[in-house]
Amino acid sequence: MADIAVPRYVQLIDARGLMSTPWQALIDALVASAELTRGIEVIVGGEGMAVNAQRIVGPVPVSLPGTPVYTCPPARRVMITTCTVSNPTASPHSLNLFIVPNGASPNATNQVLKDYNVVAGETYNIAEMRHALAAGDVIHAECSTDQQLLLTITAAVIA
Repeated sequence: MADIAVPRYVQLIDARGLMSTPWQALIDALVASAELTRGIEVIVGGEGMAVNAQRIVGPVPVSLPGTPVYTCPPARRVMITTCTVSNPTASPHSLNLFIVPNGASPNATNQVLKDYNVVAGETYNIAEMRHALAAGDVIHAECSTDQQLLLTITAAVIA
């Protein structure tokens, strides 16, 4: 694994709920090297955190109407690192994704992906899904046609 220069202090999450670039680079490098899958200890500001990469969703068929596909567990934060959608059918379908704050409902204010077209027989990595979840936050997904797309999400889960 290549050496990564990590600043002494960085803001982990920016105002939009996205990971700051140095942290994303660190997590991407660790996931790529498989180090994160074994668990590591990250020290930030003198406090230790256990970080583990894991598949948190799927592959799971996406429903119409939409449905919650993942809820962030208590006392955890989740940094989505990879979101993949595949269309095993012979027709195009669209995907809507929401990051719903704890206690809220999916709506236009928490929609992070709208009408994402997935061509027949294709698989896509969705770069727009690099978000942070707090305890109780929900990933909600819906497909234009029931059960026609498959969704898989991998994340760094921080305890």
